[in-house]
Amino acid sequence: AVVSTQSTWEAVVSTQSTWEAVVSTQSTWGGIRATFDNRSHFQMQDSASYFFDTRMGDIRKSGYVPTEQDVLRSRVRTTGIVEQEFVIDGSHRFRVFDVGGQRNERRKWMHCFDNVTGVIFVASLSGYDQKLLEDESTNRMVEALDLFAQINDVTGQYGASREQKQQDRKRQNKSKFKQMGSHFIDKPMILFLNKSDLYEDKVLKVSLNKCRYFHDYRYPMFTKKKKKKDGADSMSKYDDGIEYIKHHFMMRNTHQGMNGHKKIVYTHVTNATDKNIIKKVFNDVQHILISQSLDEAGIL
Repeated sequence: AVVSTQSTWEAVVSTQSTWEAVVSTQSTWGGIRATFDNRSHFQMQDSASYFFDTRMGDIRKSGYVPTEQDVLRSRVRTTGIVEQEFVIDGSHRFRVFDVGGQRNERRKWMHCFDNVTGVIFVASLSGYDQKLLEDESTNRMVEALDLFAQINDVTGQYGASREQKQQDRKRQNKSKFKQMGSHFIDKPMILFLNKSDLYEDKVLKVSLNKCRYFHDYRYPMFTKKKKKKDGADSMSKYDDGIEYIKHHFMMRNTHQGMNGHKKIVYTHVTNATDKNIIKKVFNDVQHILISQSLDEAGIL
């Protein structure tokens, strides 16, 4: 009755004064902020604080035009298969197929398997304490690691199977690998550990132990390869955690080629809102794919 009565509905959502009161009242954002700080329990976009903290004043203005950062921080969920073509140095053409990562989208991936040169796997660093949109009982990092295993672990040791007996668990995981991973058995894997900026803030407040696969994590676990001026052996929490997460992904890459070596996984820590980092990463990826093509052609 409340939302179907035209006068009531207009009073709630259409009155300009009401809308201005909602978006301009600091106490309202205070409530939203409290929700945002506990977003691991809710489905709330990571960019909410950016828009409410810094952009709402401009967005409310007549004639508002989104800035580059506004566009970069706006999320549109990928559905189906989106194809983009890139031309490098005027002659090298690449086609990138962006596929949805949600469970109900994965059945569509089979249409992308022919003539695949490389696979870009994107995982959110900051998702270790968050739940899936489609399954609030599953941790996002657990899902990413299980999916990575499904396309890279030939042993069946890792994966989503929860069978109590190890033999049954391996058999189920191997079956899932054959369905998808076997198509990528000899393809280079490029792993993007994304949202490094959000992870950097979160890891100082929320332990990696929130992800059940990371139950044994204790800071510090890694030492610096080269000591810096401070003389400390241990890494920062940010770097230490990233090395630990990398380690978990690499454990799930068990395929060995004809030369007996594991398939190389090119790993990059990225921040999608920083176009300079993305440009550097994609330049690196282009070099990898060109080298792979030349190698397959016997030129290198």
